[in-house]
Amino acid sequence: MLAFSEWISDSWLSLAIRKSVWLIPTIQITHIVAITMIVTAAVMIAARIAGLSGRSQTLRETAQRFLPWVWTALALLTPTGIVLIIAEPQRTLGNGTFWWKMAMLAIAVGLTAWFQASLRRDAEAWEDRGQKAGARRLFAASNILVWLGIVATGRLIAYTY
Repeated sequence: MLAFSEWISDSWLSLAIRKSVWLIPTIQITHIVAITMIVTAAVMIAARIAGLSGRSQTLRETAQRFLPWVWTALALLTPTGIVLIIAEPQRTLGNGTFWWKMAMLAIAVGLTAWFQASLRRDAEAWEDRGQKAGARRLFAASNILVWLGIVATGRLIAYTY
């Protein structure tokens, strides 16, 4: 991985990104705004799943309102994250914290896709306040914890390099 990181670091693109005065701050701001969009949407959905808010809407309506924010933000996070990696590949690719972040991101995206598909298949099951309500609350809390873990590890990358 070190040789690959050095190869990227020596590329014209990496050098151009690092030489730009405005590009990295702009990319970082976009990256932070996008993760804020995701966490906010995830919290709103989780609060609805747990029955803590939005009871005037069905869970399907809540998901239709907030899931597009998640997918749009992920579409912003991907290219901005790639640019940040290209800018400083040794800081990211050789950093265990970065790989924890990527693992949690894969889990979070998988959970979100599973939730969306499950809701599409059987929205009534998600509305039922019966015996599976505890499992749904656990899902909601776990989902939030994973997204917050992504935020925390993303921030820690700067300190564990």
